[in-house]
Amino acid sequence: MKKLMICFIGLSFFIHYSCSGGFEASEFAINLEYPDPDSNCEEGVPNDNTITIPFKWKPQGDIASFTLVINDDQIQITDFETDEEGFNIFNHDVNFNAAYEWQINSTQIDSEKRNFRTPIAEENNNNVPLAVFFNEQEFTPGTNSMDVKFEWEGGDLDNDGNLKYDAYWSPEEDISTTNNSGMSIDLTSPTVTFTILNFDPNKDYYLLVISKDGENSASSILKFRQF
Repeated sequence: MKKLMICFIGLSFFIHYSCSGGFEASEFAINLEYPDPDSNCEEGVPNDNTITIPFKWKPQGDIASFTLVINDDQIQITDFETDEEGFNIFNHDVNFNAAYEWQINSTQIDSEKRNFRTPIAEENNNNVPLAVFFNEQEFTPGTNSMDVKFEWEGGDLDNDGNLKYDAYWSPEEDISTTNNSGMSIDLTSPTVTFTILNFDPNKDYYLLVISKDGENSASSILKFRQF
């Protein structure tokens, strides 16, 4: 009778645990989709020095958080998309011409590990835009200000219509895109006018012009004063 009672209690405990929300490991899975095993990342999007890979996987079970592991580097996935087929997609930049091992981990289960290799970066045949030559400035006085018109000559040997200019001015010699007193960006013609308050005609000022074509750029600096 005691043996029968023990067996009954054990069976009741097993049934209770199985029905109380406990999961078997097989109920969770992370199925990797892309990059394929030994892939060359044909779906990757080249950048200047890196390539963006769309890592794809499909979870099985209620898995809320994921970590991308690449060559032992762990990247917490906080933002991903899900396509119509239910695959999660997370874009991440990696280097060209490199071998990687990757997997997707979660608190419940880890995926298998896969290998892939990124392609060699294509040669960039785009020419760097020409540094500009500045023409004489035009000064037009205002009330406690001076309008200064700048013109320059430049160009792009590719002549593909992508050439634009960013212009910055500053009273400081260490002018830059982050250290300036005014800017005008994405100019499509080689001219710009800045209004400088409390202009001192005997003081040196600086103009920075960046020629850009979407791939390369060239910078030119002009030191100017009225007198």
